[in-house]
Amino acid sequence: MNRTYGTRVQFENVKDYMLKDSFPDLSDYQLYAPYLDGRLYLDIHPVKDAQRLVEKLSATDDLYVCTAGLVGVNTLIVYEYLWNNETTQCTDNLLRFLGENYPQIRQENVIICTKKYMIDGDVLIDDYPGHLIDFPGHKILLDKPYNQDFNAADHGIMRARNYNEIANLIEQIRYAL
Repeated sequence: MNRTYGTRVQFENVKDYMLKDSFPDLSDYQLYAPYLDGRLYLDIHPVKDAQRLVEKLSATDDLYVCTAGLVGVNTLIVYEYLWNNETTQCTDNLLRFLGENYPQIRQENVIICTKKYMIDGDVLIDDYPGHLIDFPGHKILLDKPYNQDFNAADHGIMRARNYNEIANLIEQIRYAL
């Protein structure tokens, strides 16, 4: 966003999951365009230790990526984007990013939905508390500046500051089973 629109918002100052609060001068269309055109997935890099964790877990577990994808974007914004651009590269570039950085996750194991609590799994890791609250399995909230005000413990959710802590929590879950 900063590079595209000349803003100067620092990641640690993004205090709400909804980007509109951190970029109030941008339209919804401007907020979602980098996501819809797929640039987002071309500009990001794997988070420290995430690849190592995925590699380790994939040796013993079936891993799935569950993402809101285009399902999470307001339909009117998608239509406006497609009206102006004819196509979106969001899903293609997401799959490309995962394939290049996490080859252990098969394309058929990428699930696009917004109601993640409906997924049947043992552990759900997410940075957005709303995706975790009603999930029936073990829940791990990955710390981000925008979820600091959420009291994870009140909802039976474990909090992890990084992927090493996620690995430790998963080991504790396995040991408890």
